[in-house]
Amino acid sequence: LYKDRSLDLVITVAAPAVRFFQRHRQRIFPTTPLLITGLEQRLYSASGLATEVAVLTAIDFHAAIGNILQVKPDTNHVVVVLGASPLEKYWAGQIAAEVEPWKDRVAFTWFNELSFDDMLKQVANLSPRSAVFFAAMVVDAAGVPQNHGKVVSKIHAASSAPVFSFGDSH
Repeated sequence: LYKDRSLDLVITVAAPAVRFFQRHRQRIFPTTPLLITGLEQRLYSASGLATEVAVLTAIDFHAAIGNILQVKPDTNHVVVVLGASPLEKYWAGQIAAEVEPWKDRVAFTWFNELSFDDMLKQVANLSPRSAVFFAAMVVDAAGVPQNHGKVVSKIHAASSAPVFSFGDSH
């Protein structure tokens, strides 16, 4: 498409686009400036090029659980909805480390080893003092790709507990 044209700027949104562009940059647009957006700071690896600028996000999972407890102080159980892709496995470790200080007050159940159908069954039967924390869902544990936006809607419709997340888009 752009073989005979030059671009003024390439803007990537989220980790897959950043990885793709950084991996193929020298072959496709070696001198075009890059603006990286929609990427969490822990996933950023600078290329060292002066033509790369990153506007990064920072997700504070500890604060996200704190927000749940502020809104619903009687919560003693949080279900973490998360898929099983390599990136989601990375996030499971990051989230677990950040919510560690809450473990004396809240029990955590991790859904990253369940199929999406099993997740829907389990959220339908949560106790009144439970909350659901939606982190991410790209591929469930059965290996089935999921539509991120539809997953949130289906979890919300099935859940007997309120659903929270770290982003307004959810």
